[in-house]
Amino acid sequence: MPDHGFENGRERAADYISICDNIAGSYPLGPIHGFQKDVIQNALDARSGRSAVEVRIEHVVNPTGSFLVVTDSGTTGLTGPYVKPDQYDEDLPDDYHWARFEGFAFTKRNPDALGARGQGKFILMKASSEYLMYYDTLRTDGVYRFGGTQAKRTGCPILPRDPFQDPWEGKRARAELRARCGLTPLGGTGTRVIVVSPCLEHIDALRTGALASFISETWFRALEKRRLRVTIAVDGVSTEVGIQVPYPLPTGEAGDVRLWTLGKDFHDDHIILSDGTQFRVKKFEMARLESPVHEDLRGVAVIQNNMKIEARQMSSAPSSIADCVAGFIEFDTPLDRELRKGENQHPNHYSLHWRSRVPRAIKAYIEKQMEDFGRSKLGIGRDPREERKRRQSAAEEAALREIARFARDLDIFGRRTGGTPPPPPPPPPNKPVGVSIHGFAYPDPDMAPRVPRGSKFDDLVVEAYNRTANVVDVFVAARVLHGDRVVQTLLEPQTVSVEPGRKVPWPVAFEIGGDYAEPGEYRIKATMDAAETGERIDDVARRFWVDAEPPFRAPFDAEPARGFPEPHHRRQWIVSGYIGTAKVYYNVLHPAYLEAEQADELQDYLRSIFLDAAIELVLNRPDLEDGTADFHPLDAQAILPAGGGDGGEVPLRTYQEIMRYVSDFRWRVLEG
Repeated sequence: MPDHGFENGRERAADYISICDNIAGSYPLGPIHGFQKDVIQNALDARSGRSAVEVRIEHVVNPTGSFLVVTDSGTTGLTGPYVKPDQYDEDLPDDYHWARFEGFAFTKRNPDALGARGQGKFILMKASSEYLMYYDTLRTDGVYRFGGTQAKRTGCPILPRDPFQDPWEGKRARAELRARCGLTPLGGTGTRVIVVSPCLEHIDALRTGALASFISETWFRALEKRRLRVTIAVDGVSTEVGIQVPYPLPTGEAGDVRLWTLGKDFHDDHIILSDGTQFRVKKFEMARLESPVHEDLRGVAVIQNNMKIEARQMSSAPSSIADCVAGFIEFDTPLDRELRKGENQHPNHYSLHWRSRVPRAIKAYIEKQMEDFGRSKLGIGRDPREERKRRQSAAEEAALREIARFARDLDIFGRRTGGTPPPPPPPPPNKPVGVSIHGFAYPDPDMAPRVPRGSKFDDLVVEAYNRTANVVDVFVAARVLHGDRVVQTLLEPQTVSVEPGRKVPWPVAFEIGGDYAEPGEYRIKATMDAAETGERIDDVARRFWVDAEPPFRAPFDAEPARGFPEPHHRRQWIVSGYIGTAKVYYNVLHPAYLEAEQADELQDYLRSIFLDAAIELVLNRPDLEDGTADFHPLDAQAILPAGGGDGGEVPLRTYQEIMRYVSDFRWRVLEG
């Protein structure tokens, strides 16, 4: 490759304040909730030995300024040397914590380290009204180091400017700390993050107990197992964060209390993926308590590396019972590692991408235990609440399907870039020997690929062919499968010699009858095996769905939410994440939702808000890596003032152009 000289080029400017704001906006419960998750997760990732990690979060005011200070101990500190930018191209060793803290988006090889995306530091800077923070560390080898960073509109500079010639270590680090923050250097091994001029909402969260409540809700398992201790200090008062009721869960049943515990009440400890891969559940506890649990603590919490990620509610029970249910699930190390992979958690590692295969299997496991718990100990089955949930889920899926029909036009999947599309892949080569299925057609094309019971496939032909110059001896068979189960044999295994250049056909027909009782996907599968060895030569399949809709790629995840925190409490929906990783939360307590539900118009309502959310995703697309504009559907010339005006008409022009675009796609969806 030629040397283009980019090593000596200028750095591209980036608006890191917007990066901070966007990352903070990806946390569904807000930046303060994300703040406590990141600082404590960083500390637990650096745990040293088996003793508890101690985290102190305090508001410090001194003659130098106002600071939100987070100090951890019982940790290794930010180990590793300073690293030059070109070294980040390498796979940094696991113990290069200082370099990773100062980098962005460099993943970790160690699967036990949760913070693999480098986003955490930006939600810490978001806590500062100046987007500014310092940090110091005292390591086990005695090295004391100090640094700082600030997000700006044109970059994110780091201090010291040249750590290789003038490092802030030892005496120099202590002097810089005192001059800039007026703080005493660390006296024990650990790390400290110093947020300069913290936002008032963060300090209020310390004073009101909101931060302590967030910590207790997120880290109850680590607190319960004494792996973590957290102290909050504000206005001269220090308080240790405790565990909120209902944790720890009761150990015995009395009154209305009922328990559902792995190893006692049931013994199924395996989560099985669609490909047959199995993982083990380490702990599962669920309790029906005597009184309602706080809304933030209801349901079964998914615990990952001691942290609560998300919770699944007991939707199969009436509210009088579901509101009293709490519990948690923990996994063995292989599943914990698998769960941390990027395709399972979007837009950050504090939420689950429920459509991905691992979270989907976890969800199925939890819901099965909830159903078994309800039947075995709570005396409940399907009830009006469950039926309401079923209608909600059906309306949600139907609305997403309608939006998905126009996903290409909307470019919700983010494939359009304005350039020339790549050429189509070449056709697959013709197989010399094989089997084929001819005459496959859905009985009712208007319902395809859905097939109702009683339908018939009349014109199918299974055909073996041989395009070689030699006779081939083969076994040919055809069956209908549901999953791995054989539902019907259409063609018993036939031993046949196929002459060179010849075809051997077998007409088959069948009806969707009593053997197709379970709705879902079925496959007509024809196979060809070598007669002498039994080795598979070829197979081909055709799919259809009996009394069910086929799965589809939803443009985004949809999640019902029982209200949003202020200032979003009157919002109908909120988007978290970006194209390809997005989740849309819709407010089931909003008057518009309740009115649509009462009028049995939920599908139309959800379709409308999902369309609005989809358009936000499209408009929020980032630019391409080379800095050129990505596909944007709005006409910038229609928004900018004509003749170089003062810009006062931009808001109106923006609204008019957006509504033109929205109205156009609403027309297409409704007309379709």
